[in-house]
Amino acid sequence: MFQTIAPIFVLVAVGFAAVRTGYVGADTIRPLGAFVVRVALPALIIRSIGGLPFGQAVQPGFVLAYAGASLAVMLLALIVTRRVLRGGMSEAAMAGLGAATSNTGFMGYPIGSMVLGPALGAQLMAQCMIVEIMLIIPLAMVISDVARGGRGRVVGQVLASLLRNPILAALAVALLISGSGATVPPMLDRVLGLLAGVSAPLALFVIGGTLAALPFQGLADRLGVILLGKLVLHPLLAMGALALVPGLDPQMRAGGVLFAAMPMFTIYPIFGQRAGVEMMTASALVAATALSFVTLSVWMALIFP
Repeated sequence: MFQTIAPIFVLVAVGFAAVRTGYVGADTIRPLGAFVVRVALPALIIRSIGGLPFGQAVQPGFVLAYAGASLAVMLLALIVTRRVLRGGMSEAAMAGLGAATSNTGFMGYPIGSMVLGPALGAQLMAQCMIVEIMLIIPLAMVISDVARGGRGRVVGQVLASLLRNPILAALAVALLISGSGATVPPMLDRVLGLLAGVSAPLALFVIGGTLAALPFQGLADRLGVILLGKLVLHPLLAMGALALVPGLDPQMRAGGVLFAAMPMFTIYPIFGQRAGVEMMTASALVAATALSFVTLSVWMALIFP
């Protein structure tokens, strides 16, 4: 498993070194990330999911089980931060967000495609993103904003964000193609293939560049809750929940655990800044990404013996 996962972290390290040394400007990382999210990943989803039979494109049993595991670990992290560590509700919501959301597009797909193949990796990515974009992130935003007295404003922002999300738009197009039985014209399919092909390496480079620009500060108790929830409890709960789904492909079950074991998404500190806990979220992202080199190796050894 080390040989499988090592190239992933080498690419992350290349991005980190390029930005930290100034070889690549830190101001170029955000547009590269926007290209991945707005162009490359949507192309990947349309090409991969659109070519599947409609019944296989989205599997409700998988989505419900993954959502249940994600929601459970989010609530656990929130309660511990709020009740045990006596943190504020907005801080607790961000701890829950970090524990329950994975770096699905920038790490999950590259690693999943290497282990399970590009088609299944893209299918898993799309279904995990449904849970994150439509349930976990909006819920954390609402809890955090209500705690700071912005109830009406955040609901409208969440709805507007969902409507303009390029991942959800790409999934809708893919499901339309899959459900209609249509095929993508060969020339367009080649274009989509070229765009999809750059998504994995560029996403990993962006992770490294993003980490190079983040601060790190010890916040042991808060970080412990987030890291334990993200790297241990989330995949453990996903394993249990997915085991209860009847008839689920064992490869998809293993892939769900693998995606849950990823560190949190790279824009986590942006949500933390909005909630006033940018240092906590930035530190958690750096620590989780570094530790995931070890924890992912352990999880992969367990689920792919």
